[in-house]
Amino acid sequence: MTAPSPTCTQLSTADWLAAGSSAMGTSHLADSAPCQDSHGLKELPRGGFLAAVADGAGSAAKSEVGSRLAVDVVLAFLAQRLESAPPADDTAWATLIREAFDAAATALVNEAVERNLPLTALSTTLMLAVVHPQRSLMAGVGDCVAVAQTSGSAPSPDGAQGTTGEWSLPIKPARGEYANETTFLTSPGWPTRLQVEFLAATPERVALFSDGLLRLALNLAAAAPHAPFFNSVFAFLTSQPSLDITAQALGEFLQSDRVNARTDDDKTLVVAWRCPVV
Repeated sequence: MTAPSPTCTQLSTADWLAAGSSAMGTSHLADSAPCQDSHGLKELPRGGFLAAVADGAGSAAKSEVGSRLAVDVVLAFLAQRLESAPPADDTAWATLIREAFDAAATALVNEAVERNLPLTALSTTLMLAVVHPQRSLMAGVGDCVAVAQTSGSAPSPDGAQGTTGEWSLPIKPARGEYANETTFLTSPGWPTRLQVEFLAATPERVALFSDGLLRLALNLAAAAPHAPFFNSVFAFLTSQPSLDITAQALGEFLQSDRVNARTDDDKTLVVAWRCPVV
């Protein structure tokens, strides 16, 4: 059986370019299961953008529905709320983010009722990045990951460090005591596990990904981003002649033998970078 084409998205604003892709893992292909990852990008009306990644639970019957719904709701909620003046301070920002995640969780409850399913059938994690002219932050429930690079020039095509800024991991993946155990947006008490972290400055580059890429993208022992991975990925993707080709290349990368040799899980990667000053 041939894997379906990855789901790809892209975003272009006055200041940012972004692309994302979700691709089925080889284990799901073998089991004839759907890709349970979802992602989304949305431009903000006052500048900046939103990005979200969700990873549906492998054991949940309709987690692909849950992950898609969680992404769509959290992005739509925040885009609508940020049409007016942004929150006045970090406390207000954190409150807004909690409201957005609560809206997504409530949508999952309503969807489960409508489909006559147990809520656990829609289990999904959710990771969010907000890049706004006034404030940048990351927030998440579960083990998806977001990283940021806050300064530095573009890496060379061979992925060398050069003068690139340092990659940071604001939120560590929320893993449980056992392998593949995490908190879902459908888990009891998920609000106590919601992590919200503010960035000290507006980033130059941002990446979000599902746990299918953990072993490639993170130094798990050090709980830190694997800088050569991100430097090479961004060097390759930002060198493409158009954003359409960038999104396509990202999907092809996620389905490549190089990636599939390291993970059989679904995998999602969303990347965003500031437009070069002309």
